[in-house]
Amino acid sequence: GKLALRYQPVKQFVLRGAASTGFRAPSLAQSFFSHVTTSYVAGQLIEVGNFPVDHPAAELLGAKPLKEETSVNLSAGIAVTPRDNFTFTLDFFNIKINDRILLGATFDDDTTLAILANAGYTGIGGLQYFTNGLDTRTQGIDLTANLRVPAGTGNFDLNASINYTKNEILRVDPLPQVLQDA
Repeated sequence: GKLALRYQPVKQFVLRGAASTGFRAPSLAQSFFSHVTTSYVAGQLIEVGNFPVDHPAAELLGAKPLKEETSVNLSAGIAVTPRDNFTFTLDFFNIKINDRILLGATFDDDTTLAILANAGYTGIGGLQYFTNGLDTRTQGIDLTANLRVPAGTGNFDLNASINYTKNEILRVDPLPQVLQDA
């Protein structure tokens, strides 16, 4: 859903704000793609598998079905026009995304390899899968200014802007329980 408001008490001043929610379903590649990459590490060829979450080797290491990402977006701003040819705006935004989908860590330690080998997966030197592993927040401000100067039959626009954005990780999935227990 989305709710947006705009209030203009006088011609030279506008207040605006919006709140919305969203979601993004896992892509087909994130849900079903699989491949094995052979890498040369420390003088040895190592095969690292990137498996879907429903692959038995990924499930063995704690993979769970992917959920959609969900978000809450908030923004507020002002626009001021002190002269007919000059406008500046100031906007704040805050975007929180829960259950971000990302490619997880490469599990290639001795404990992981022993768990895989005990289950019959001896040709794999490491394993990755997609996970809903992060919650994040992005917030910041935008400041813009626009000066319109008459130039012949048109206008010459001078624009300036500055932005400050901060990204924060609010949650990271812990190590899979099977590896914590081992």
